[in-house]
Amino acid sequence: MKIGVFSKIEMLGGSERRCIELVNGIAEYTSHDAFLFTEGNVPLSVKALVNTDEVKICSNLLVHPKEKSKNAFELMDKIIVINTDAKHFTHLDYWQGLTSRHNVSIDISKIGDMTFLFNFIVSPSRHLYTLKSELEDIRIITANSKFFNEITKQDRYELVRDIPRIKLESPIDKTSVDFPKKKSSAKISFGMHSKGLDNKWNTDWEKSIKKINQRLGENRIDFHFMGMNDSVAKKINKIKNVYIYKENALSIREYLNNIDVFTFFPCWRREEPWARVIGEAMMSGCPIIATAKGGNLDQIVNGNNGFLFKNTNELMDHVVYFTEHPSEIEVMGKNSRRMALEFDTKKVVKRLIDFIEK
Repeated sequence: MKIGVFSKIEMLGGSERRCIELVNGIAEYTSHDAFLFTEGNVPLSVKALVNTDEVKICSNLLVHPKEKSKNAFELMDKIIVINTDAKHFTHLDYWQGLTSRHNVSIDISKIGDMTFLFNFIVSPSRHLYTLKSELEDIRIITANSKFFNEITKQDRYELVRDIPRIKLESPIDKTSVDFPKKKSSAKISFGMHSKGLDNKWNTDWEKSIKKINQRLGENRIDFHFMGMNDSVAKKINKIKNVYIYKENALSIREYLNNIDVFTFFPCWRREEPWARVIGEAMMSGCPIIATAKGGNLDQIVNGNNGFLFKNTNELMDHVVYFTEHPSEIEVMGKNSRRMALEFDTKKVVKRLIDFIEK
């Protein structure tokens, strides 16, 4: 089969990494031909991660289309659309070139088979009924249980509830991190890495670290952050046991080797559908402390591979617990790794292919 994975791909974030890992995995672990389709141009940071020996990149399919690329969709046996935060992809108007994003008409009836993966928001899936007249087969993949159950429970999804759907984690290559980890510091290290967007970093980090230090002292633990936005970093960079690295200053492998416990603490209002940074940390054998929201509820089993928290007092309690019970870091870290092996790229790609094949 020829399988095209399509998304907008405007930056290198978790959704884009999901696209890349999926298409690379299809090429590596199946006999199918893999294509990365993009609406516009492909950033160099994205292109560098694509296995271009096995994956064909078809960029600018809709923004600056050429005659050949306009027909690229029709040559595929399967199209997987990774929606991220683009609300247009599930509307028939989009494929007919009638939206503000582009004016290229794609005859999706010649494809006949499209799967839509909702990685960031699931609400656009309710418009998929507009494609039923053109497509022989439509399928839905959700990033987490909450998205999956929302389609079942909420009335606004009534017209798409009968579309086949599964939940599928973001694929992570188990060889991309070290296990067991290679950390030499005597201190217990907590940390988080993410992009520097404001809502990725909670302004309560300052208050939390100061409270934790008052409880435990600065000599027993330290904090390592990579990619922290400037406004939060300026408030904590003078704290003695805090280390801050610029975004991408270290590879993910190097960064995770520096910490014992991964602590995911974005803004309170942010609900991450399935945090890839948590998945990578789990794969490296880190226990997780994370907000009790969104996809975190799928990734963390409370008291087994980490803890969920709803306020800064609970966050502090969990940091104190690992500090007072350091043997639990290894125990829960092994549980993280065991769980993470279920979303190793090879296994995720197999479940994907099993689902999209008739």
